[in-house]
Amino acid sequence: MNDSTLKPDAYIYHAFISAWGTTKHPEAGEIAETYLQEMWDRSTHHGEAWLKPNGRLYSAVLHCLANAGSENAPARARTLMEDMKSRYNAGDNDMAPHLHCYNGLINVYAASDDDRAGEKAESVLREMWTLYEQENRNSRGLNIQPDVVSYATTIKAYGRNGKADKCVALLEEMWNHYLRTRNPKLKPNFFTYKVIRDTIDENELPNTKELVETLRVIWGMAKKPSRTEKAPELPNSEEIVLQPLSNSFDE
Repeated sequence: MNDSTLKPDAYIYHAFISAWGTTKHPEAGEIAETYLQEMWDRSTHHGEAWLKPNGRLYSAVLHCLANAGSENAPARARTLMEDMKSRYNAGDNDMAPHLHCYNGLINVYAASDDDRAGEKAESVLREMWTLYEQENRNSRGLNIQPDVVSYATTIKAYGRNGKADKCVALLEEMWNHYLRTRNPKLKPNFFTYKVIRDTIDENELPNTKELVETLRVIWGMAKKPSRTEKAPELPNSEEIVLQPLSNSFDE
C-alpha cells in the first residue's frame, strides 16, 4: 500500500535514534547525527515543521555518541551542545538545554579514552552550576541543576583517568551540597555508589582506601533520613557496595 499521508514524524525519528543508542555500534553517533541533520533540513527547507528537532532529540543523539565511543565523539558532542545553546539563545525555546543533555555530554567524556576526560567532564559540571545560578537570577528557571547522575558520571570520568583524589573530592562536594540544600536530587543514592564501585573495580586507582573510607562514611550518613525524608530504599547496601570495595584493598 502506497499512502503518501504516512510520513515519519519526530517521534519516529526519536525512536530510530534511541534504538541506535542501545547498539553501541561504532557508527551509531554518526548515524544519529545524520538523522538529526535530515530533520533540520526537512523542517527548514521542505515545509515539514513537525520534524523540527528539540532538546529531547539532541539528548538521544548525545546518548548515541557516548555509547559508540568513537575517538572524536567528545568534540562532536560539544559541537552539538553549542549548536543547541546557540539556537536557544536566538529565541528557540524548544532548544532549551536541559539536565539530560548536559548529563549526556558528561557521559560522552566519561566513555572516552581522553587522558583529560575527568577535567572536561568537570568543566561541564561547573558550567551547569553557573548556568543554573544565572537562569535562576533571570527567572527563566531552566532545569540544569546538577544531580547525582551529573556527579556520579563525572566521578566515573576521573576514575578512568586514575584520579581517585578527584573522585573523593566530588563525592564530598555532592554530599555537602545535599546537606546545605536538602535537595533529594543531590543526595548520594544507590546509583552513586554503584558507579563508584564499578569505577574502582574497572580502573587501577591509587589511594583506593581513602575513597572507600569516604564512601563508607557518607554512605552511613545518607542512609539516615532526616525528619522530612523517608528512608532510602537501598537493597542490601552494605553487601552490594561496601564489601566489594573493601576487598579491593584488603587483599
